[in-house]
Amino acid sequence: MPTLLYFFANTTYFWTMGNFLEAMGGVEATHAKRPKLLSKETVRRVFSPPFVGFLAAIAFILADVLVPGAILSAAQYLGGITTPLALIFIGIMIYTIGIRNIRFNKDLALVFIGRFVICPLVCLGLTQAFGLSPLYVSVYVIQASLPCITQIAVLAKFHHADTKFATTAVAGTTLASVVTLPVWMMILTALV
Repeated sequence: MPTLLYFFANTTYFWTMGNFLEAMGGVEATHAKRPKLLSKETVRRVFSPPFVGFLAAIAFILADVLVPGAILSAAQYLGGITTPLALIFIGIMIYTIGIRNIRFNKDLALVFIGRFVICPLVCLGLTQAFGLSPLYVSVYVIQASLPCITQIAVLAKFHHADTKFATTAVAGTTLASVVTLPVWMMILTALV
């Protein structure tokens, strides 16, 4: 249950604010006119097809609507290939960029600090403040300390944003998580 709650919050945030901010990065990169915050264009970007599909799925679950088996099976197959396709895209981007051209810089350091220090600490503080059970605390903090979501690189390409940086952030945080996840698990074992 705690994993599903975190997934719901994370997905909602990613496909609304994350999608919008990626789009604004693309607007700045292409020197296009920035849309107003409350405009038809902004609403269209926030309510993207993946997010609308996610909301529809939540509505079907809450309304206890049974989806025909063929549609459910097709949706499961499509859902099963999204992460592998995103990883293939990231691999292609790393090859295109050239692994030797990837540099650890100040911006990437800020991503690492945000992903592996700030997010888990904020989550730890909030879960402690709300008095959640140790299981919920552990699940939420570990979820908050995971690498960058793979879809940011795909969205960066889609919105003409900084694909190289997004790809580097995904690859770098994924590699670093080999060290950071065990560290956070040891911290949580000592605290919770």
